[in-house]
Amino acid sequence: MLASFIASLAVRYRLSRTKIQEFLQDWSGIALSTSSIDRCIREAGLACRPVVEELIGQLQEAEILHLDETPWYEAGQLCWLWVAVNSTCAVFFIGARTKEMLLTIISTTFVGWLIS
Repeated sequence: MLASFIASLAVRYRLSRTKIQEFLQDWSGIALSTSSIDRCIREAGLACRPVVEELIGQLQEAEILHLDETPWYEAGQLCWLWVAVNSTCAVFFIGARTKEMLLTIISTTFVGWLIS
């Protein structure tokens, strides 16, 4: 439960590892290193992977798929924020603007309408 809370503070509330460390110490007396906090966040991300794979499967089966990307900077480096949306779900990706990234979102077997 603590790992989920830490991941929520980082992802939903966009707190830095240092701010999370300070918050946990001040409010609950829990002393964690920033590397332990980072590991909790990464583990939570890995735990979500099966859900993401299921959502990607739903995207690839859709008759109509909306896809867009926009520049996104991570630590001063240019990446791309991709969003893929069908009638029941939306999935966001951060990565390169490459054919491989596109094929991660829509497979070569996608036969629906792609709207961008």
